[in-house]
Parts: sequence; structure tokens; C-alpha cells
Amino acid sequence: MWRCTLNEQMRILKMLEDGKINADEAARLLEAVKSSSPPYGSRRRHRIINGLEHIPEIIAAKINGSFKHACVKTTKTFPSKEKIVFKGISGDLKVLGKAEDTITVEQDGFVKTSEEANALVLKGLGGDVKISTPHKTDVTVKGVSGNIAVEDIDGSLLVKSVSGDIHTQNLKGDFQGAFVSGEVRLDYENLKNIEISAKAANITLSMSKKTEASILIETLDGDIKCDFALKDEEKTDHTLKGTLNKATSTISIRNEHGDVHLVKRD
Repeated sequence: MWRCTLNEQMRILKMLEDGKINADEAARLLEAVKSSSPPYGSRRRHRIINGLEHIPEIIAAKINGSFKHACVKTTKTFPSKEKIVFKGISGDLKVLGKAEDTITVEQDGFVKTSEEANALVLKGLGGDVKISTPHKTDVTVKGVSGNIAVEDIDGSLLVKSVSGDIHTQNLKGDFQGAFVSGEVRLDYENLKNIEISAKAANITLSMSKKTEASILIETLDGDIKCDFALKDEEKTDHTLKGTLNKATSTISIRNEHGDVHLVKRD
């Protein structure tokens, strides 16, 4: 039964990725599969963790993967890596940059960790995870539901999520994001390139007035606010184009049904 249920979940996610069903239809189908499945055993959990490799990169539906009733809090330490990759179904994630040369993972859910060349890979079913890592680390997060917080990281950050809020503080480097919904607050001390695609997220980007970037913001029906005076500014109700100081980097944000606000950093 557990094998059939997992296959059904993966089939639904694939249909969503291919555009054969929409997010609401996928959510209803996933909930129906979950309701008809038996309680999770250890063998089934292991199978689902491995199945995370096949979750589409942008999943437009929630999966209620609450396993906290059987969770054990653990802390693990790993040598520093160039990159951290986290792929999870549910639960909150916090990534903190620290002045240290090891990676510490604190978890109260089902999370499988593995070391692959220059990366630490984590696959989670449910529960919260806190990762402390050296400041200079690239981070990739692919999740279905749950809040994501990232602080004091100097590196490339890639986030793809379906639901939940995303908050960052004191970042340096590139950001690439794809979201379905949620409150997105990005705080950059020194940004390079920003590329965001969203369905219905409210996005706030806080950056220094000394930032040098070409800017293109597009929405279908959301509002655009900008606290900066741009060179060669072109603005309509749902587009904003211009240059902040000079075009050293690029900020590109497309948000279909949410607002976008560019804010001066304190």
C-alpha cells in the first residue's frame, strides 16, 4: 500500500509540473491520497525520502507532511562545504551564517543528510531544521510548505517554494527565486543579481542606496513601489524599468498577483 501511495503522489506532482492539472486540483488529489493511506512506517518514510529526488522543482500545491508525532530532536556536525542543498516537504527551515568552519544541523523531523563532493544535501519529510554554516556558503532550498529564514550568508541563494514566508537578513551575493505564495522579505547588504518569478507573493527587497543595478519589475495586477530615484525610469501601473546608479548588476522580478516594494536599507 505504501508503494502505491508514493507512486500516486509522484504521478500527481508530475501532472502538475506538465500543466495537466492546476494547483487546487493537485492539492485535492494529494489530500485524497493521504487520507486513504495507512500510518507511516519506517520503511515507507525511507522510501518517501528517496522519492524527494523526483519532486518537481516548482510544485504548486501543499503536501501536509506532518510527522512530528514520531520525531526525535538531533544535532549533527559536518565539515564545511561550498554548498548546502535542502529539499523538503513541510516544516520551517532556518539557515544562519556563522564565523566557524563546520556545519551544524539541528532537526526535530525526519531529515536524511549526505555528503556529496563539495555539497551537504538534506532531504526532509517534516519538522523544523536549523543549519549553522560558514558565511561563505551557497544555499539551495526547494520546499513545498513552511517558512524559510536565511541570515548572514555571503554566497548564491536559490529558493523555490510553494507556500510559506521567506525572510532574509544581511545577505551578500546572488538570489534566484520561484514562489507560488507567501510573504517574501529580502534584505541585502551587497547584492549582485536578483531574479524572481512568483505567482501570488508579496515581495519586499531591501537594499543599499549605493546598489548599482538595472531594474525590471513586472506584475499583472499587483502594485509596484520604489523608494529609489532611478535613471531613465519608465513606469506604468504594472511595470517599472530603470537604473539605480549604474547597471553593474541586474534585478528582475515578475510577480503575477502580488505586490513588489523596493526599499532603502537602513
